[in-house]
Amino acid sequence: MEHAQEARIVRLEDDVKELKETNKKFAEDITELKESQAESKIYQKMIMEQLGEIKVMITSRKEKSSSNKEWIDLIKWVIGITFGAIVAWFVRGNS
Repeated sequence: MEHAQEARIVRLEDDVKELKETNKKFAEDITELKESQAESKIYQKMIMEQLGEIKVMITSRKEKSSSNKEWIDLIKWVIGITFGAIVAWFVRGNS
C-alpha cells in the first residue's frame, strides 16, 4: 500500500512538473503575441499616416491643374509606399 502511495506521489510530481513547463511555454507564447500585436499597431499607424499624406497630396494636386504625368507619378509613389509597408509588415511578422 505504501508503495502505491509513493508511486502516486511521483506521478503527481511529474504532472506538476509538466504543468509548470506548459505554463512557461504559454507565458512565452503570450509575450510573443503581445509583441507581434504591438508591431502590427505600429505598422498600422505608419500606413494611416501615409494615407493622410496621400490625401493631402491628392487634395493639393486637385487644386492645381495637373498633367497626366504628375498623376502617374503620384500613383507610382502610392503603390510603392503601400507595397513597402506591406512587405515590411510581413517580414517583421515572419521573423
